[in-house]
Amino acid sequence: MTDSSEAGHPPRADDRWEPSADLTAADLMPNSSEEIALLSQRAELLAQTRRGQSDAEELNLHLLHIRLEGDTNLAVPYPNLVEVLPPQRVTRVPGAPTSVLGVVNFSGTILTVMDLGHMLQLPEQTREGEAVIVVGSGGTSVAFPVTELVGAVDVRSSSITAAPHSPASKRGYLVGVVGNSIGVLDVDRILSDERLLVDHR
Repeated sequence: MTDSSEAGHPPRADDRWEPSADLTAADLMPNSSEEIALLSQRAELLAQTRRGQSDAEELNLHLLHIRLEGDTNLAVPYPNLVEVLPPQRVTRVPGAPTSVLGVVNFSGTILTVMDLGHMLQLPEQTREGEAVIVVGSGGTSVAFPVTELVGAVDVRSSSITAAPHSPASKRGYLVGVVGNSIGVLDVDRILSDERLLVDHR
């Protein structure tokens, strides 16, 4: 029986290429400078594509830069930011922990207002803040006053460095630091602090 390729017919779809038993690795290498240049160009294009994909996949973090009295710079991740309110009249709660300033009514919900500076073991805040920030996670929200709203900041996740040793970093309240001076708050960790538990009844 005559092979289809030997008879001048095109190979069938189920034909398989079988490597020669005498084929070596050297036989698969490019034999000319043109082939080498072409393979190098393809390798560089592939590397550029992968670098571009890596840059695109890197997370961009959207932060609200805030400042507490004493020039303490902090940032709240936008996914945790619920609302920015003007200064509020806070109702004190008898027997509340020292880290709690009181409560406020926010859209019909009673929110705990925490003393963020106290929780971070910063000097006592003496000036009335410019705004009250409401943050939340997992259905739980809390508010805290800030001295100044600085503005929005966009950073790459790779730019966040480890927070320097401090009471705040020791308690896990900071994700890290951006720009060598802005501490990024870990809102989930702050909301889980038992010192914020207040009986609103």
